[in-house]
Amino acid sequence: MKTPTVHVTDDPGPVAGRLIREALAARTAHTGRARLGLSGGSSPAPVFEWLRDNLRPELYTSLWVTWVDERHLPVAGGGPAGYDRRSNIRLAYETWLEAAPRNPACILPMVAGGSLDADLEAFRRAFDSEFAGVLDVALLGAGPDGHIASLFPGRPELEDRSAKALAVRTSPKPPPERITLTLPVLEAVDRAVLVAKGAGKADVLARAYAGDESLPLGRYRPQGAWHWVLDSEAASALPAEARETG
Repeated sequence: MKTPTVHVTDDPGPVAGRLIREALAARTAHTGRARLGLSGGSSPAPVFEWLRDNLRPELYTSLWVTWVDERHLPVAGGGPAGYDRRSNIRLAYETWLEAAPRNPACILPMVAGGSLDADLEAFRRAFDSEFAGVLDVALLGAGPDGHIASLFPGRPELEDRSAKALAVRTSPKPPPERITLTLPVLEAVDRAVLVAKGAGKADVLARAYAGDESLPLGRYRPQGAWHWVLDSEAASALPAEARETG
Protein backbone atom coordinates (compact mmCIF):
# COMPACT_ATOMS: atom_id res chain seq x y z
CA MET A 1 0.00 0.00 0.00
CA LYS A 2 1.10 3.55 -0.68
CA THR A 3 1.15 5.16 2.76
CA PRO A 4 -0.85 8.41 2.90
CA THR A 5 0.26 11.59 4.56
CA VAL A 6 -2.17 12.04 7.45
CA HIS A 7 -3.37 15.47 8.57
CA VAL A 8 -5.32 15.47 11.84
CA THR A 9 -7.46 18.54 12.36
CA ASP A 10 -10.84 19.42 13.78
CA ASP A 11 -11.36 21.85 10.89
CA PRO A 12 -10.82 19.72 7.77
CA GLY A 13 -12.25 22.21 5.27
CA PRO A 14 -9.26 24.57 5.10
CA VAL A 15 -6.66 21.78 5.26
CA ALA A 16 -8.21 19.72 2.46
CA GLY A 17 -9.17 22.84 0.53
CA ARG A 18 -5.59 24.12 0.45
CA LEU A 19 -4.31 20.73 -0.73
CA ILE A 20 -6.83 20.73 -3.56
CA ARG A 21 -6.24 24.37 -4.50
CA GLU A 22 -2.50 23.78 -4.61
CA ALA A 23 -2.92 20.74 -6.87
CA LEU A 24 -5.33 22.55 -9.20
CA ALA A 25 -3.01 25.53 -9.52
CA ALA A 26 0.00 23.30 -10.23
CA ARG A 27 -1.84 21.32 -12.89
CA THR A 28 -3.20 24.49 -14.51
CA ALA A 29 0.28 25.99 -14.66
CA HIS A 30 1.57 22.81 -16.29
CA THR A 31 -1.18 22.01 -18.82
CA GLY A 32 -3.67 24.91 -18.76
CA ARG A 33 -6.42 22.67 -17.40
CA ALA A 34 -7.25 20.93 -14.10
CA ARG A 35 -9.77 18.08 -13.98
CA LEU A 36 -11.31 17.56 -10.53
CA GLY A 37 -13.45 14.65 -9.35
CA LEU A 38 -15.74 15.28 -6.37
CA SER A 39 -17.21 12.89 -3.83
CA GLY A 40 -20.57 13.06 -2.08
CA GLY A 41 -21.71 12.36 1.45
CA SER A 42 -21.40 14.85 4.29
CA SER A 43 -17.60 14.97 4.61
CA PRO A 44 -16.79 17.20 1.60
CA ALA A 45 -19.22 19.99 2.51
CA PRO A 46 -16.68 22.00 4.56
CA VAL A 47 -14.16 21.58 1.74
CA PHE A 48 -16.65 22.89 -0.81
CA GLU A 49 -17.39 25.88 1.42
CA TRP A 50 -13.67 26.66 1.74
CA LEU A 51 -13.14 26.41 -2.02
CA ARG A 52 -16.15 28.68 -2.60
CA ASP A 53 -14.51 31.38 -0.49
CA ASN A 54 -10.85 30.82 -1.37
CA LEU A 55 -10.43 29.52 -4.90
CA ARG A 56 -9.06 32.35 -7.02
CA PRO A 57 -11.47 33.47 -9.78
CA GLU A 58 -8.88 32.93 -12.52
CA LEU A 59 -8.61 29.24 -11.66
CA TYR A 60 -12.22 28.70 -12.70
CA THR A 61 -11.34 29.37 -16.33
CA SER A 62 -9.24 26.17 -16.33
CA LEU A 63 -11.30 24.10 -13.88
CA TRP A 64 -13.17 21.03 -15.14
CA VAL A 65 -15.45 19.37 -12.58
CA THR A 66 -17.11 15.98 -12.46
CA TRP A 67 -17.94 13.43 -9.77
CA VAL A 68 -16.26 10.21 -8.66
CA ASP A 69 -19.71 8.66 -8.28
CA GLU A 70 -23.35 9.63 -8.29
CA ARG A 71 -26.64 8.25 -7.04
CA HIS A 72 -28.99 7.47 -9.91
CA LEU A 73 -32.03 9.47 -8.87
CA PRO A 74 -34.74 11.30 -10.85
CA VAL A 75 -33.91 14.68 -12.35
CA ALA A 76 -36.91 17.00 -12.28
CA GLY A 77 -35.72 19.66 -14.73
CA GLY A 78 -32.85 21.78 -15.95
CA GLY A 79 -30.30 23.34 -13.64
CA PRO A 80 -29.13 22.32 -10.18
CA ALA A 81 -32.58 22.72 -8.63
CA GLY A 82 -33.76 19.79 -10.72
CA TYR A 83 -31.43 17.36 -8.99
CA ASP A 84 -32.63 15.29 -6.07
CA ARG A 85 -31.51 16.58 -2.68
CA ARG A 86 -29.81 13.23 -2.04
CA SER A 87 -27.59 13.58 -5.11
CA ASN A 88 -23.91 14.38 -4.89
CA ILE A 89 -24.18 17.12 -7.50
CA ARG A 90 -26.84 18.96 -5.49
CA LEU A 91 -24.55 19.11 -2.43
CA ALA A 92 -21.71 20.57 -4.49
CA TYR A 93 -23.98 23.21 -6.01
CA GLU A 94 -25.56 24.24 -2.72
CA THR A 95 -22.27 24.54 -0.82
CA TRP A 96 -19.96 25.77 -3.58
CA LEU A 97 -20.80 25.99 -7.26
CA GLU A 98 -23.93 28.19 -7.10
CA ALA A 99 -22.06 30.83 -5.11
CA ALA A 100 -18.70 30.53 -6.88
CA PRO A 101 -17.29 33.78 -8.27
CA ARG A 102 -17.65 32.34 -11.76
CA ASN A 103 -18.65 29.05 -13.38
CA PRO A 104 -16.00 26.39 -13.96
CA ALA A 105 -14.99 25.88 -17.58
CA CYS A 106 -16.78 22.54 -17.62
CA ILE A 107 -19.19 20.76 -15.27
CA LEU A 108 -19.95 17.17 -16.23
CA PRO A 109 -22.83 15.52 -14.31
CA MET A 110 -23.00 11.74 -14.21
CA VAL A 111 -26.81 11.57 -14.25
CA ALA A 112 -29.05 13.33 -16.77
CA GLY A 113 -32.49 11.93 -15.97
CA GLY A 114 -32.55 8.93 -18.30
CA SER A 115 -32.31 5.24 -17.50
CA LEU A 116 -29.25 3.98 -15.66
CA ASP A 117 -27.81 2.48 -18.84
CA ALA A 118 -28.53 5.57 -20.93
CA ASP A 119 -26.98 7.90 -18.36
CA LEU A 120 -23.92 5.66 -18.03
CA GLU A 121 -23.36 5.59 -21.79
CA ALA A 122 -23.79 9.36 -22.08
CA PHE A 123 -21.37 9.97 -19.24
CA ARG A 124 -18.79 7.58 -20.67
CA ARG A 125 -18.85 9.38 -24.02
CA ALA A 126 -18.60 12.82 -22.42
CA PHE A 127 -15.88 11.77 -19.98
CA ASP A 128 -13.79 10.46 -22.86
CA SER A 129 -14.38 13.45 -25.14
CA GLU A 130 -14.28 16.28 -22.60
CA PHE A 131 -11.96 14.91 -19.90
CA ALA A 132 -9.94 12.54 -22.11
CA GLY A 133 -10.99 9.86 -19.63
CA VAL A 134 -8.69 11.26 -16.93
CA LEU A 135 -8.83 13.09 -13.60
CA ASP A 136 -5.98 15.19 -12.25
CA VAL A 137 -7.24 15.60 -8.68
CA ALA A 138 -9.71 13.51 -6.68
CA LEU A 139 -11.56 14.45 -3.49
CA LEU A 140 -12.67 11.23 -1.82
CA GLY A 141 -14.68 10.12 1.17
CA ALA A 142 -14.75 6.73 2.88
CA GLY A 143 -17.69 4.75 4.18
CA PRO A 144 -17.68 2.83 7.47
CA ASP A 145 -17.28 -0.33 5.36
CA GLY A 146 -14.19 1.08 3.63
CA HIS A 147 -15.85 1.89 0.31
CA ILE A 148 -14.65 4.76 -1.86
CA ALA A 149 -16.76 6.31 -4.63
CA SER A 150 -19.37 3.56 -5.17
CA LEU A 151 -16.81 0.76 -5.06
CA PHE A 152 -17.92 -1.51 -2.24
CA PRO A 153 -16.09 -4.41 -0.56
CA GLY A 154 -16.54 -7.76 -2.25
CA ARG A 155 -18.39 -6.34 -5.25
CA PRO A 156 -17.46 -7.01 -8.91
CA GLU A 157 -17.17 -3.31 -9.74
CA LEU A 158 -14.03 -3.18 -7.61
CA GLU A 159 -12.30 -5.72 -9.85
CA ASP A 160 -12.99 -4.02 -13.20
CA ARG A 161 -9.74 -2.77 -14.71
CA SER A 162 -11.00 -2.05 -18.24
CA ALA A 163 -13.94 0.36 -18.00
CA LYS A 164 -13.68 3.97 -16.84
CA ALA A 165 -17.19 4.16 -15.40
CA LEU A 166 -19.65 1.48 -14.34
CA ALA A 167 -23.28 1.07 -13.35
CA VAL A 168 -23.92 -0.17 -9.83
CA ARG A 169 -27.34 -1.82 -9.84
CA THR A 170 -27.62 -3.24 -6.33
CA SER A 171 -25.62 -0.99 -4.03
CA PRO A 172 -25.49 -2.25 -0.45
CA LYS A 173 -26.08 1.35 0.59
CA PRO A 174 -29.25 3.08 -0.70
CA PRO A 175 -30.14 4.16 -3.27
CA PRO A 176 -29.36 0.90 -5.08
CA GLU A 177 -28.55 2.36 -8.50
CA ARG A 178 -25.39 4.43 -8.97
CA ILE A 179 -22.72 5.35 -11.48
CA THR A 180 -19.10 5.21 -10.37
CA LEU A 181 -15.64 5.77 -11.75
CA THR A 182 -13.45 2.69 -11.54
CA LEU A 183 -10.35 2.15 -9.45
CA PRO A 184 -7.84 2.67 -12.31
CA VAL A 185 -9.31 6.09 -13.11
CA LEU A 186 -9.30 7.11 -9.46
CA GLU A 187 -5.70 5.97 -9.10
CA ALA A 188 -4.36 7.84 -12.15
CA VAL A 189 -4.35 11.25 -10.46
CA ASP A 190 -1.69 13.76 -9.50
CA ARG A 191 -3.18 14.15 -6.02
CA ALA A 192 -5.91 12.38 -4.06
CA VAL A 193 -7.35 13.88 -0.88
CA LEU A 194 -9.50 11.81 1.46
CA VAL A 195 -11.66 13.57 4.05
CA ALA A 196 -13.23 11.55 6.87
CA LYS A 197 -14.82 12.50 10.17
CA GLY A 198 -16.14 10.69 13.22
CA ALA A 199 -15.36 7.74 15.47
CA GLY A 200 -17.53 5.48 13.30
CA LYS A 201 -14.79 5.46 10.67
CA ALA A 202 -11.80 5.05 12.99
CA ASP A 203 -11.50 1.25 12.80
CA VAL A 204 -11.87 0.99 9.03
CA LEU A 205 -9.32 3.79 8.51
CA ALA A 206 -6.85 1.94 10.74
CA ARG A 207 -7.40 -1.26 8.76
CA ALA A 208 -6.92 0.54 5.45
CA TYR A 209 -3.79 2.30 6.73
CA ALA A 210 -2.39 -1.11 7.68
CA GLY A 211 -2.99 -2.31 4.12
CA ASP A 212 -6.14 -4.43 4.45
CA GLU A 213 -6.88 -5.18 0.79
CA SER A 214 -10.34 -6.54 1.55
CA LEU A 215 -11.30 -2.86 1.76
CA PRO A 216 -11.49 -0.70 -1.38
CA LEU A 217 -9.71 2.04 0.56
CA GLY A 218 -7.00 -0.44 1.55
CA ARG A 219 -6.46 -1.35 -2.10
CA TYR A 220 -6.34 2.21 -3.36
CA ARG A 221 -2.91 3.28 -4.64
CA PRO A 222 -2.91 6.68 -6.37
CA GLN A 223 0.03 7.34 -8.64
CA GLY A 224 0.48 10.84 -7.23
CA ALA A 225 0.39 12.39 -3.77
CA TRP A 226 -1.98 10.76 -1.26
CA HIS A 227 -3.38 12.75 1.67
CA TRP A 228 -5.85 11.87 4.42
CA VAL A 229 -7.50 14.77 6.25
CA LEU A 230 -9.14 13.40 9.39
CA ASP A 231 -10.67 14.80 12.53
CA SER A 232 -9.30 13.52 15.85
CA GLU A 233 -12.06 10.91 16.24
CA ALA A 234 -11.55 9.44 12.79
CA ALA A 235 -7.79 9.28 13.40
CA SER A 236 -8.06 7.82 16.90
CA ALA A 237 -7.27 4.19 15.94
CA LEU A 238 -4.28 5.00 13.72
CA PRO A 239 -0.80 4.27 15.05
CA ALA A 240 0.79 7.18 16.85
CA GLU A 241 3.44 7.69 14.19
CA ALA A 242 0.71 8.08 11.54
CA ARG A 243 -1.24 10.62 13.58
CA GLU A 244 1.90 12.68 14.06
CA THR A 245 2.53 13.16 10.33
CA GLY A 246 0.30 16.14 9.73
